[in-house]
Amino acid sequence: MNVLDFELLKWLNDRENIRHNLASSCLTFLRLTDIPGYDPASFDLMLDCGTDRGDDGLVRAIAEGYGVGEGEVAVTSSASEGNFLVESLFSDRDIAVESPCYEPLRKLAAVLHAREVTVPRPYGNGFRFHPEVLKERIRGCGLLVMTNLHNPSGVEIPPAELREVIEICADAGAVVLVDEIFRHFSDAPSAISLGENVVINASPSKFFGACGLRIGHLVGPETLIRDIQRLKMLISPNTSVISQRAYLLMMRNLEWFIRRGRHLMAPNMALLSEWIASRDDVAWIPSMGNIAFPRILDPATGNTVDTLELGRCLKRHHGVLVTPGILFGPEGEGHIRIGYGIPPEQLSAGLVALEAGLDDLAAEK
Repeated sequence: MNVLDFELLKWLNDRENIRHNLASSCLTFLRLTDIPGYDPASFDLMLDCGTDRGDDGLVRAIAEGYGVGEGEVAVTSSASEGNFLVESLFSDRDIAVESPCYEPLRKLAAVLHAREVTVPRPYGNGFRFHPEVLKERIRGCGLLVMTNLHNPSGVEIPPAELREVIEICADAGAVVLVDEIFRHFSDAPSAISLGENVVINASPSKFFGACGLRIGHLVGPETLIRDIQRLKMLISPNTSVISQRAYLLMMRNLEWFIRRGRHLMAPNMALLSEWIASRDDVAWIPSMGNIAFPRILDPATGNTVDTLELGRCLKRHHGVLVTPGILFGPEGEGHIRIGYGIPPEQLSAGLVALEAGLDDLAAEK
């Protein structure tokens, strides 16, 4: 079953001869000891199973952060598990999925033997939904799966527009799963505050630079969370007690992480913006996060290029790793995803190498 292949991850793991990694979607990683208030004594704990509900302090901190009840929170063993749990509960109905889209979000529907309905978020519309298209595509679906900030583009749907998306789905009898793993790059509120038919998924892997923890959380209607907890008992009843303790430390230092993320990204945003502005063969919708999804154009024709072939050439001849847009679905063709949440000197060197690759491509035309 080729649906079981994670082509994006296979591409990212092929790093032979790579000197410039512009493909990571994580912010610069950190150590636990970097976090304010880290105390080794707090990790002097019994390595037992914990509870299936999750650490009381962590559940409480998450609930308080979203202004919801503790019964509306589920601790998961990763955002990937969270997506699987939610989509599994709707596998008896059609599942609508945004496009372009993070590959597992759309492939899960096929794995679960549900019919996937594609809802475009086209470049020409700033990677936002067309309300009338959404109304048409959501009919008969039990769930809309989407990201905000958008993965792969890093574009935000403003709260008023996101509320409209949620209301359109509510009118159709559909729940909205919003993956908010990049949300803290923005000051916008969580989607959980914009409607009663919303469940959000998040983890510290991207914005927090802590993917090694393999932990996350879901927040949604209490009845849905109860069903998620029941299903989770069959898959991974207990989340790592060490990861939960580390996640609690992060929740207690959320403002510190927000300042850290904004500080790290400010020079990188300037670097990337200036680089794109200097190129006639690159166009983009500006990102709010640490990923961007520019179009790559043939200078002679103005048409987009085959970015899968471009990606192979960049790997082979220039030691540059970017992510071809086709790995986010057909609507991603002609784009590359750039991960730029890395130290500025690494980003600058990577853009120089990427520029050399694009110039070589233009010279061959």
